[in-house]
Amino acid sequence: MTKILLESYDKQLAESRDKAVYRDKGSRQTSIKTVYGTVEYSRKIYRTVNEDGQATHVFLLDKSMHMDKIGLISKNHAEKIALTVTESPYRVTSEIISSICGQNISAGGVWNIMQRLGERIDEEERHAVKQMDADQTEGQKSIPVLFEEMDGI
Repeated sequence: MTKILLESYDKQLAESRDKAVYRDKGSRQTSIKTVYGTVEYSRKIYRTVNEDGQATHVFLLDKSMHMDKIGLISKNHAEKIALTVTESPYRVTSEIISSICGQNISAGGVWNIMQRLGERIDEEERHAVKQMDADQTEGQKSIPVLFEEMDGI
């Protein structure tokens, strides 16, 4: 069902795209590992020109659906792995995820996913610090005093 849904939405995007901006370069096979199994599907790739005038290739399906994946693993699946890792070692986590989701993942694979998640969090935090340093913080509330607990929280 997910394959049919993704491919039909990709077809709609192909028909409604700005053909002057996005040039069709064919379809590519891919897969995504989800909590309910591996979904293999085909999606179209488009050639476009970015702001710098350089040619780039994009998948409108990924862009439109804000597909946030870690490699071939869905965000939801990665979150389940992260939650399990907080309570169990990598080897136990790999066994739990493999038995629950029916997808074989090694302890090393779990470790790799956690490293990628950590890199993403680090990127987000660095971006937030840059915004704060440039006085471009988001939000409306200003706090005059901020207390810090002795344990660093």
